[in-house]
This record gives sequence, structure tokens and C-alpha cells, in this order.
Amino acid sequence: MPRPRPPSLKGWDTGEISTPPIKSRGSSHTPCNSGLSTSIL
Repeated sequence: MPRPRPPSLKGWDTGEISTPPIKSRGSSHTPCNSGLSTSIL
């Protein structure tokens, strides 16, 4: 059983978001996506 992850990463783990927001990563107009993509990648 995989260990529980933070709610913010739940979408990524469930596969709700197929690909990480690469564009958002380049431009920090979306802090949430930037943080997530940084953690995942």
C-alpha cells in the first residue's frame, strides 16, 4: 500500500493530470502548478 501523500499531490497520484504543466513551470503565473511540477520533476 503506497504511503499517504499530501492532498495537493492527490490529483497527480490519481492520474487526474496526465502531464505536468511545463509551461506553468517556466512562467510562475500559477504558484500551485509551479510548486507541484517542481516537486514531481
